[in-house]
Amino acid sequence: MSLRRATLAQVQDAAACAGTVEEVGAACRAGTGCGTCHVRIEQVLAAETPEQLPKAVHA
Repeated sequence: MSLRRATLAQVQDAAACAGTVEEVGAACRAGTGCGTCHVRIEQVLAAETPEQLPKAVHA
């Protein structure tokens, strides 16, 4: 199985049209593998300013 890791930019683009981690995953596959990036995807969804964004989706 190959994992496709979404970039922060891909997650941000998906989050612009999504309201949940699952919707972001459906759009760009982020959070659909092991799920360790769910917290960061939630941070992207909740961010109101660029300063609130995580530096990356993956640790």
